Formats: sequence, structure tokens, C-alpha cells
Amino acid sequence: MEINNTIREQVISDLKAGLITETGDSMVATFFRGNPAFIAVPEFEDEEDNESDIPAVAVSISEGQSVDEDFEEITWRSILTIRIYLVDKNNVDQELDALGEEVLKVITKHYTANGLLDLCNRHSFDYARDEEQPWGTLDLAFNIEYTEEV
Repeated sequence: MEINNTIREQVISDLKAGLITETGDSMVATFFRGNPAFIAVPEFEDEEDNESDIPAVAVSISEGQSVDEDFEEITWRSILTIRIYLVDKNNVDQELDALGEEVLKVITKHYTANGLLDLCNRHSFDYARDEEQPWGTLDLAFNIEYTEEV
């Protein structure tokens, strides 16, 4: 399903362009197409000298359902999830909210992923903590519809 990969790549491209600080630096260290198998996190003792993938953003598509099909194309309805990873500190929800607001400035109600999406509406959000990993996450989910040529 090449269309899903193309959509993920376009969303990441748009987020990279939109998640920039006033000084021109990226707000995000790493972008993942799909859910990552591994994320490098900083050692708390010496954060400055450690390689880290966090803050990170993962873009995935799930729950795809065909809603219309003919001989030339299929229309899909799916969930686009943008997961934000931040180091879990006492105020991580507040930091997740702030970065989530920046994501929502890019993924607006009129977002089309450069013409790839016919529809993109907010669906849900969810906070999570990983018991074994030192991060908190915010999932921003969107209902999307798009057409794939067959």
C-alpha cells in the first residue's frame, strides 16, 4: 500500500517544515514513519553529551477500511496518528500539550497533505506513560479519507 507510505512521508515533511523554533531550530529531534522499534533516550546524569531521539514524532496510519471501490480506484477511511514522545518529567503533560498545539497548527481542519487527503478531521487524543521506558506520549488521532488508484 504505497499510498500509506506516501501520506506518512508528506505528513512528516509538513511537520518538519512547521515545527521550527523562532531561532530556526527544529522542535523535534527525530521523525519516524510508523511506530519505532527503538528510541534512543538521554541518560539523565549527563544529558548534554548523549545522543537522543527525543523529542520524537511518529506518524502512522491504521484501521483502514474501504468505503468505496470501483475498477480504477479505492477510497479508504483510516486513522492517522501523530505520536509525540517526550522525556517523562513532572510536567511532561504540559510539555506534550505545548508541542501538540504546534502539531495542530500544521494539521488543521483543512489539511490535505499536499492533495493526498480528501478529508482530515480530529478524532481523539490520548496520553500515556511507559512503565519500562522514560518517556510520556501524546497521541493525536485524525479521521482521514483518501483515494488509491488500482
